[in-house]
Amino acid sequence: MTDLWNEIAGVDALVLLINVLVQSTVLVTLALLAARFLRQRASVQHCVLISALLGLIMIPVLTVIFANQGIGVISVPFASNSATSLQPNTNRQPVELPKVTAAPSAQKVVGMNEVNNEGNIESSFIKPPSMTTTADPLVLDNDNQAWTHHSLTHFVANVFILIWLMGLCLTLLGIIRSIGKIQHIIRRAHPLMLEDQSKIVAQVRRVLNIKSMPPLVCSPDVAGPMMTGIIRPQIILPTKIVAILSENELRNILLHEMAHLLRRDQFVVLLQELVAALYWLNPLVRILNRQLARAREEICDNYVLSTVDPVEYSKTLFRLGQMLPRPRLLSTSVGIFNTDWKLEDRITDLLDERRITMIRMQPNYAAAIVVSVFVLSIVIAGSSIGLAQGSTDPIATEKKESNERKVTHSVQRTIKLLSKHPATPTVQQEQLSLFAIEVATGKVTLVADEPHGNLTYIGSPCWSAQGRQILFDATPGKDWLKTRLIKIDITKSSTETSDLGAGSCPVFSPDGKQIAFLLNSNKVTGAKAGIWLMDSDGANRRRLGGYGIPKWSPDGRQLLITSFSSPARVTLLDVETGKQSFIQIANHKIFSTPNWAGDGQTIVALLSTKNGHGIALIDVSQPEQAKVKQILWRIGDRLDVGVASPIFSPATGRCIFVGKTKAGMALYSVQPGSFDPPQRLESDSLGLDKKIASLTFSPDGRYVLFCSDRNTQTAQKVPIKLKDKAENKKQPDNISKIELPKEVLTFDFNLSTRTVDFIDNRGEDDAGQK
Repeated sequence: MTDLWNEIAGVDALVLLINVLVQSTVLVTLALLAARFLRQRASVQHCVLISALLGLIMIPVLTVIFANQGIGVISVPFASNSATSLQPNTNRQPVELPKVTAAPSAQKVVGMNEVNNEGNIESSFIKPPSMTTTADPLVLDNDNQAWTHHSLTHFVANVFILIWLMGLCLTLLGIIRSIGKIQHIIRRAHPLMLEDQSKIVAQVRRVLNIKSMPPLVCSPDVAGPMMTGIIRPQIILPTKIVAILSENELRNILLHEMAHLLRRDQFVVLLQELVAALYWLNPLVRILNRQLARAREEICDNYVLSTVDPVEYSKTLFRLGQMLPRPRLLSTSVGIFNTDWKLEDRITDLLDERRITMIRMQPNYAAAIVVSVFVLSIVIAGSSIGLAQGSTDPIATEKKESNERKVTHSVQRTIKLLSKHPATPTVQQEQLSLFAIEVATGKVTLVADEPHGNLTYIGSPCWSAQGRQILFDATPGKDWLKTRLIKIDITKSSTETSDLGAGSCPVFSPDGKQIAFLLNSNKVTGAKAGIWLMDSDGANRRRLGGYGIPKWSPDGRQLLITSFSSPARVTLLDVETGKQSFIQIANHKIFSTPNWAGDGQTIVALLSTKNGHGIALIDVSQPEQAKVKQILWRIGDRLDVGVASPIFSPATGRCIFVGKTKAGMALYSVQPGSFDPPQRLESDSLGLDKKIASLTFSPDGRYVLFCSDRNTQTAQKVPIKLKDKAENKKQPDNISKIELPKEVLTFDFNLSTRTVDFIDNRGEDDAGQK
């Protein structure tokens, strides 16, 4: 139930609802103005209003389609402006990192091919310096206000959507009750039996040129003549007036009700009820329905006036008005009276000599009106209100841009399918496998191990913005000239892996239609090295220019290109023009592969200055004068690890990085503004990896893809309780492998680390044995 509510509620649903209400108001207003101008032509007026009714059904569908396609000619800020740490501040001075006495650790300059596949620029760890002074903590830029504003916005959106849904459900329940009441009336009704009934029916059939009439029944449960029924229509008359009506009066009533049946007005009435339920918040829709009902009664009156004198018909209506009340009609029923139309006004119109008694329009004129309203509905649906591009609520903006609910569903479905159809772990000497870890729980899923042939060394993963595809490069060992681009597609029931050709460091465009990648020299005969583009299926390869590790900006206009030097040289490459701009940060150097941080103006990177080191958000809106916007974490602050591969998700406000100690590597999470030190994503009892590289967030920020050699570590270390050292004096520091009977397990004891290694030696045939 919660997942269902998350699918239909939220800011996006509220923006859609407001769009539809505004668009429907415009369409109904224009239709009512046209109907007023056509007051003397009931048939034309009816055609315009019923076309507008159909347009009201089209508008929500068209609005959703246009929103998914990014079409909208009006952009009005929905969220109020609130300063956040992600919004560039041109008046702010560059932020200096805390001053330390130790100089930065010497950085290892790695080879180009190693960078492409191992991510060694990202693995060139900056060691935490020994802090001798404590700097004042940096003040966060209204993070709490941003989260409060985000929560309040979603609360208001959910309440508004809930109110609309409740009104919709109550209105639909009223329609269902009306239909049930009609069925009850029909079951209790009995056939009409009059002396002159056959004569009156013959007159009506002759006037209307019809072969038969529906059943005529009478009932004490109706207060006025009505025609009802979708599948089996019937004309119902009140029992108390049947015996006192004259022959002409009964004929006039039957002519009017048969006109409703010939026009299929019961379907129109049901359509009006459904549209009124959908737009119950819009009072103009109720006005349109009243005008449409009045036009419908005028046309049916014209059917009667084609044979009967206006004065005689007016007397019939006047007498009925004296004998009967004018109750509200039930759904799928139409009657001779309209509660919203005064009887005296109706009789005045009947006696007006200027009255036009046309009962139907020419088909070509009616088609022209319908097409015109259809085109007008398309134009109105294409003019939508949404979150303005300048909105400073980063989380709401991010959710609007990526359609988070659909993306989250795709990401979760991807993880579920990968768990259901896991890759088979292999053990190779040179191996990096691809994993996905859930940030909240630390649960790890194996994504790819050996996707094709002997491609065992995986790197540079990338998740598509839609959450349905994963892209990475894979190499047989460290034979970099044979690196291939691999894509995983999520189907309805499983995953499909495809080889897109030679290349490395791939990245999806935001729309998922293109892939940028690095092509090294000598990989493809005759192809120049540099950044290349291709379609998402691997076709239409063309060289763009530049050289390095590409990262596509969220707005799709630029590529962030990182060199293979250390410190890194970072440039912005315009995809359309090919223009390159070098990113310069005064007094700072970059020692990691930067990643985009949610918008097209902010990146996250590992920075170093003569005063210290830290993970920072950097404003690159002016590349030559880039500024540090926010320090996410100062290296060495309550956690003694080397740092590499920082990434940041504005959707969750978390920064994930690789922390390294002498014992190994692990993934850590830091929450800006939190007083807690960085926390490890996995339990400490799971041990450390020898190598972790190439981190990237899922588009919803809930998962992180990373490459690790943990599959090559066949021994799992677990703590054991040893006896007193005195009891183990004669035991060596390390007991070699002790094999149990049938070679089930091998134990490797190590007293210095107080652990024991378990190695499973069983074959597939023995897997079921204890």
